[in-house]
Amino acid sequence: MAPLRLATPACLAAAIALVGCNFGTDDPVETVQEFYDAVASGDVPAACEEIVPDAQELFYPEPVVEAGVVVGYAGGCADPKQVELDAEARQAAENAEVASGKVDGDTATVKVETVDGDTLVFDLVRIDERWRLKAPAELLTGLDSDAKSAARMAQTAIETYASDNQRSYVAADAAALREIQPALDRAYLSTVTGDLDTYEIGVTSASGTEFTIERTEDGEILSKCDDAGLGGCAAGGVWTEFAE
Repeated sequence: MAPLRLATPACLAAAIALVGCNFGTDDPVETVQEFYDAVASGDVPAACEEIVPDAQELFYPEPVVEAGVVVGYAGGCADPKQVELDAEARQAAENAEVASGKVDGDTATVKVETVDGDTLVFDLVRIDERWRLKAPAELLTGLDSDAKSAARMAQTAIETYASDNQRSYVAADAAALREIQPALDRAYLSTVTGDLDTYEIGVTSASGTEFTIERTEDGEILSKCDDAGLGGCAAGGVWTEFAE
């Protein structure tokens, strides 16, 4: 696994938002504080032990690369290792102040003041008498942003393909789009289909949501995503940017 990307406070917040380490405590405030301590020490294995199960694949997702192109993602907890943080990331973790917490049954929220003066609000859930952090929608939105940018890039590439092929999308595939736009090698281009007048392209985010752009027979451009209401996928299963 590559070094944990916590070079900035924003990246630090992203990692923290996915993982909870209570190390035996039943106090959500202490849970968050001890997790910050774990992050500062680069103790990824200990952090992974405390992740809410359905968020494990979202912790520090790494692209799976085959033949030079991304074919999926794997969570950092698949093979967690101790890492050494750079000085800025370590200072951000050490100097963050856990300000307050509120418990409501088996759920809780904890506010953290960062070194930049921002306030982060984390949701926690108690599982087997232990508090663990959940993945908030804001973080899923962040993971989804790159996928949406790549989908728009793929849309431009398939239009370029058509202009070079008598305005037809027939036989367009991922390899053709990547030849036109090499930056798509770094995206999980999960759907590419083309016909005489129509196409559909899709990029799957590290969050697991696929963002697609479709051209219909009458030339209308539609967007879809398959996790309605989560992260960057708006209610109704459309892109947030395209929602009315």
